[in-house]
Order: sequence, then C-alpha cells, then structure tokens
Amino acid sequence: MAGCRVLLETALPMGLVDVKVCAVNDIWSGLKLVVRQELL
Repeated sequence: MAGCRVLLETALPMGLVDVKVCAVNDIWSGLKLVVRQELL
C-alpha cells in the first residue's frame, strides 16, 4: 500500500478525501477519492 500512501499525501492537501479502500490482491488495491464537502 505504499503507492496509496503517496497518492493520499498528494490528494488530501488538494481537498480530496478517501472514502473507500479495497484490497484486490497482494499487489493491487483500489482507492476512491471524493471532493471534500465544504469545498463544493
């Protein structure tokens, strides 16, 4: 999940929030990002 960490370190300061994480297998995982509510 090192790639997810890098993505979150970039996305969170931009106003995105992670709402779902799904482990597909040992290598792949999915991450859902949405715009923070107060920024809409």
